[in-house]
Amino acid sequence: MPISKFIISLILAITLAVACSPEDEFIDSNNAPVQSLYTLDTFQFKSQRFLKIESSTLPFIIAFELDGKSESYAFKASREAFPVVMEDEQGGLWNVFGECISGPYSGSKLNPATGTLAYWFSWINLFPSYTFNGIVKENASYQINDPAWNISTEFVNEGAKFDAIPSIDNPLFDMISFKEALLSYDFLREDDKVIVVSLNGETKIYPVKILDHHEIVNDIIGEVPVVISYAPYTGSPSVHRRRIDGQDRSFGVSGQVYMNNILLFDRETGSFWSQLLNRAVVGSMIGKELEVVSFIMTDWSTWMNAEDAYTVLSENQGFDLDYRTPKFDSYMARDSFLPFDVPVFDEAQANKALIYGLSIDEEVQLFTPPH
Repeated sequence: MPISKFIISLILAITLAVACSPEDEFIDSNNAPVQSLYTLDTFQFKSQRFLKIESSTLPFIIAFELDGKSESYAFKASREAFPVVMEDEQGGLWNVFGECISGPYSGSKLNPATGTLAYWFSWINLFPSYTFNGIVKENASYQINDPAWNISTEFVNEGAKFDAIPSIDNPLFDMISFKEALLSYDFLREDDKVIVVSLNGETKIYPVKILDHHEIVNDIIGEVPVVISYAPYTGSPSVHRRRIDGQDRSFGVSGQVYMNNILLFDRETGSFWSQLLNRAVVGSMIGKELEVVSFIMTDWSTWMNAEDAYTVLSENQGFDLDYRTPKFDSYMARDSFLPFDVPVFDEAQANKALIYGLSIDEEVQLFTPPH
């Protein structure tokens, strides 16, 4: 390990202050409890069991769906270096993507939950029912006013012209070592948000400051076709598989938004897909669902200290765009401003507070992410 990386890791270890339950504690050589970076919580939602993992130190939050087999693993928070976040009853280690990387269950993988981050106002408007802090709230149902759609077109607006925001369809990447990231790589700052995806042993990093300009990246990770999307108005990242009904799809930005959240379109059928509802809302694919892929969104500094080398979406994509100047700072500075009206407001949180939501059918369970 490079000495600079060792020092950073040592500083992180010294400054741990994350609360954990007694079963998440470890004992050091002096019989003193050593706290884990991570907090694990299991809960039930819509008759399904889930495991939520979060850390305020790093920071991140992610959830996995538990089935009969994975419920028996008896997970506890790990004190290993990130991206390892937990271990099972056999001592096997699991990473933040729900992959077992050692022990008897090595090679096993948890099912990703339909969860992601988004602004408070978007969650409470997209779903007729939402649960927050144990309280269930019901919204007025939105009438389907056009039989060709399965959402109310009253709240569909044109944010940009069709396909005017260019998706990245042949993404270029920079291969960066830890030393280069520490000493010479200046595109990403420590607190810049990145979306990290790992499939079949391949990990790629997508800076949000690039996705602010493109919203969609069509890519292949670990031989799996995926679409990475980010909706600036709702602050929501998502990663989905592009293979639907046995055919690989290519996605673009329709320019239309529903409750200010982007509607993707697939170039094969022209159908529109809701990013946060995970389904097609109009076109020949209407009602078809997108399959989610595990990912995390966290600070660049967090992931930089997690590995020794990185595959990062390059700022050199062939577009004449300034990725280094923040594009949505003025939007974030005015909490009350939304591009298009929404029917519901709830002062329990600021409109643009970033909230983790886990959705099933027409309901969503909301959690405040760690800070």
